[in-house]
Amino acid sequence: MIKFLIPVLVALESADGIFTYFKVGKDLVKEANPLLQSIAGTDSFLIMKICGALLCGILLWLVYKRFPRISLITTSSIALFYTAVLAWNLCVLL
Repeated sequence: MIKFLIPVLVALESADGIFTYFKVGKDLVKEANPLLQSIAGTDSFLIMKICGALLCGILLWLVYKRFPRISLITTSSIALFYTAVLAWNLCVLL
């Protein structure tokens, strides 16, 4: 299950970064996270978002080896969160 969830999580988080990069860069939306507002829409943001997603996936895989239940719950929760974020982003634009 974790071999499916981690790539899904990385893909969802990366998709959120790509979506934000293009939409904020074209002034269609604003970044809701105050910590990222100043760099959203820049190349640095996109690199940081994708690298962060990969790092998150690696860390969750390492946690899984020792604490599989915690890793599954955490990975599932974060994947659900990013699913909701992407759904919200699509609803805002439609």
